[in-house]
Amino acid sequence: MKNIIFALIVGFAGYQLYQKFGSSYDPIEYNISANTLMIYGRDSCPRTSKMRKKLDRAGLDYVYQSIDQREVADHLHQMMRADGLSTRRYELPVVIWNDQIRVNPSVKWAKSLL
Repeated sequence: MKNIIFALIVGFAGYQLYQKFGSSYDPIEYNISANTLMIYGRDSCPRTSKMRKKLDRAGLDYVYQSIDQREVADHLHQMMRADGLSTRRYELPVVIWNDQIRVNPSVKWAKSLL
């Protein structure tokens, strides 16, 4: 029993260290101006799809990034934590415009920005 508990503790500690130090990729470089509307979401997310469709119909330009890509998710989470937002559990889409981060905003809010 002690061996199982010890293995679980070692495994958990290793996982935590990997999460903190194990990412060995270069951060994504975004050559996007501050007034570019960024949409972070998943292709399978109905709210993300709805927002993208409404923005497309309104003729509004935006850049979409899928958080299913680890580098994109890590970059988004870094920005969210820097803004004091929790990355443990949140709703999609996440919209960024002029360094303002909104989690699951209304399409009306997004259209009012542009």
